[in-house]
Amino acid sequence: MEKFMTNMRNQFGDRIIFISAREKENIDNLRELIKTEVEIKYKIRYPYKTQYW
Repeated sequence: MEKFMTNMRNQFGDRIIFISAREKENIDNLRELIKTEVEIKYKIRYPYKTQYW
């Protein structure tokens, strides 16, 4: 499993989060990553509304 995770990180970069639905591991990390990505995209798409975000 560690080899798979290392391979995926090398292929797609550091923005990969492995989660476990059964054990509910890394769900909070995934939420934070999604929130950060949405904020970045929102600022690019709506630069005149970023002060209200």
